[in-house]
Amino acid sequence: MLANVEVEEFERQWDAMMDECGVWEVEWVKDLYAKKMSWATAYIRGCFYAGLRTTSTACKNGQVCGKEIRNLGVCHELPTEELDFRSLYGSPVLQTQFPELEKSGALNYTKEIFVRFRDALKKSVRITIVECNKLDDQTVYVTQKYRRPQFRWTVAHHFREDSFFCSCLRFESFGLPCVHILAVLVQLDIGCLPKSIVLKCWSKTAKVELEGSSPMNEEGDVNAVYKVRVGAFL
Repeated sequence: MLANVEVEEFERQWDAMMDECGVWEVEWVKDLYAKKMSWATAYIRGCFYAGLRTTSTACKNGQVCGKEIRNLGVCHELPTEELDFRSLYGSPVLQTQFPELEKSGALNYTKEIFVRFRDALKKSVRITIVECNKLDDQTVYVTQKYRRPQFRWTVAHHFREDSFFCSCLRFESFGLPCVHILAVLVQLDIGCLPKSIVLKCWSKTAKVELEGSSPMNEEGDVNAVYKVRVGAFL
């Protein structure tokens, strides 16, 4: 899901592999290709995975969660108190060249998500903006990785909604701004993360808002809790 591969590049590499291995007529290979919409990175970019990156990672996480879940698998029994405490109390030491953006991320994201955001912010220094095309309602930036002209992605900044869209689709996949969007924010000299790129499910206030709107009675409604929490990811 994280690979920098476009559909055309995937098809080119697939054909080259088929020629090299001589497996054009192998049935299971044909079947695998027919299901490419379910596994090929070029096709599944943009689908929201809430941080899951591979099937093996999902299975591993499931095994870990299985040991922690109590009370017949009810999700709200997960031991999250420590993570909540770490997110709500204390301030991380700023480490990047962009302290305002980094601080904004620390104020908005939970601690675990902030660490991922900060890593992307550090890597954004490798991205340069090579083109800037101003349109009526948006500006389109063409970004390039340092000394890698073959890796180019476009970032569109829509003025009215103050929203950003990148052709790499990492934000749509994982809910965090990609290095290309962050490079544009730096270029625009923005010191506070726009609300459009801070997903509620990754924010410090997500749980508070859910608890305030939870339709539970005094005894607790397990199904209602589950539905409300799942709704935070939609």
